[in-house]
Amino acid sequence: MQYNHPPVDAAELIETRAFGADLLEVWNASGGDEQLLADRISLFDVACRHRIFMTATGTSDDHTGVNWLWFRLNCLTSVWAASTDLPDLLSALASGQAWLHHLQHWRDGRINLTSDGVPVMGKVLTASEAEIVVTVDNVPSNATVTVIRGVSDGLGDAPSVDRVEHPASAFTGGPFPITMDRGVGAYLRVEVYAEDKMLIGMSNPCWLLPEGIEVPPARQSSTVAR
Repeated sequence: MQYNHPPVDAAELIETRAFGADLLEVWNASGGDEQLLADRISLFDVACRHRIFMTATGTSDDHTGVNWLWFRLNCLTSVWAASTDLPDLLSALASGQAWLHHLQHWRDGRINLTSDGVPVMGKVLTASEAEIVVTVDNVPSNATVTVIRGVSDGLGDAPSVDRVEHPASAFTGGPFPITMDRGVGAYLRVEVYAEDKMLIGMSNPCWLLPEGIEVPPARQSSTVAR
């Protein structure tokens, strides 16, 4: 189930736990409202902090069918799936193996997160520390890749994140490893910005959480805790 056009209401999101939705539409092209996009991404970060495991998605429908390519904020939702068969696509969405990329400005963009050679985007690890390898393919040379590390402690009504910008050149040579500490609970995700600071790509997160947290089976990682 997807929560479309979510209101920017952290209190509702926390209280209802997003009504049990599996997907949250954060990147919607309607109106080209960049502040609304930023607000919905912040709302998604609140969900990540509260361990509400949803997959961030982009535009899921088009009400007009006119000039779709030229919408300023239009994007694709792509998934790492075993095949293009519907069950495999749904499984990839349910497990968070999805990234978002701009239809016009980064159509061939790809983002992946792995650890110990295993895909972990959308997954929960119980390690106290892990090396997360970020791969960003076909990134424009003038783009900026921002790594977002967030606290996931189940507290607060606002995100608690640290953002570090990297030039595109840091990713053109291959995977980019990042050491991630769990602490009280943490998550990591990636955003990609064009030269004019327009968002053109976004990954789903991976989490490092203490053992004992209830995690849906689709979100459980096979990586070994350390």
